[in-house]
Amino acid sequence: MSDHTATPWRLDETPNASGKGPYLIFGPDPHMGPGVSTVVARAAHERVEYEANAAFIVRAVNNHEALVHKLTNCVHALTFAIAGWDEADLYIRKLRATRDGALQFLTTLDIPTLEDEASS
Repeated sequence: MSDHTATPWRLDETPNASGKGPYLIFGPDPHMGPGVSTVVARAAHERVEYEANAAFIVRAVNNHEALVHKLTNCVHALTFAIAGWDEADLYIRKLRATRDGALQFLTTLDIPTLEDEASS
């Protein structure tokens, strides 16, 4: 599988003859030179939710790396905090469940975790 188109992505909201979409999502195209974009996705039909979907996709893609980074930092902080606290504490059980859920999410995204680094 190849890498996805680099970020940031942007939504082109230029209306067609009917005054609506197509809603085009563009991303940088390094093969064509600086400042040149390529179409990443297109919603050609004129349905009310397509503009919102396209804007949602752009927002999600452009924030993905920061979200994964912050979640990874939370998992690391929780891992170190839990290691120094009393196992019987109710809050520790809740923190462990939160951390374990975050670890499971990161694993599904194939993101390296502290546990992966420790086992290497």
